[in-house]
Amino acid sequence: MKTTIISYSLSGNNKLLADQLATKLSCKHIYIKEKSKRSYLTIGMDFVFKRIPKIDFLEKEVNTEDFIIFIAPIWMSQVAFPLKKVFQKLKGKTKNYAFISACIGPQGKKSNRGLAKQLKKDLGKKPIIIIEKHLSEFLPIKSRHSIKETMKYKLKKRQAQQMAQQISRQLKQIV
Repeated sequence: MKTTIISYSLSGNNKLLADQLATKLSCKHIYIKEKSKRSYLTIGMDFVFKRIPKIDFLEKEVNTEDFIIFIAPIWMSQVAFPLKKVFQKLKGKTKNYAFISACIGPQGKKSNRGLAKQLKKDLGKKPIIIIEKHLSEFLPIKSRHSIKETMKYKLKKRQAQQMAQQISRQLKQIV
């Protein structure tokens, strides 16, 4: 079974992770680009008004028989809104998929409790696995609980490579 990665990133952290994972897995990487510039204000507006932004995405680029890995940030306990448009186009068509995020939220079982349910609703089935990699792990201990510090953190290539190595090991156990 082939693997395809579909990713979106606002800060660049999830794109760097997706690039490194695609290299590690030797697979295709489709990066989603928005047609308009995004800010934290537009994230809030999209959340309040349940808007889905316009993106550049060609459904024909995706073989739905492939194992699809979606990589994106989580905003306010939801998958980043630009990926929602992809979900609309692929709903009910994907065979098996995973969701991965380099995220800034709190760690632990309660960090994004409704994510599996949300993904099932958006794509028509539950993911095989959800992997959340918390950026706070890379911060000094005194800064780990600061959302402000975590939001401005930029992954380094070596850190993304390490994350990709860990994720590929996890995926090999289930796929």
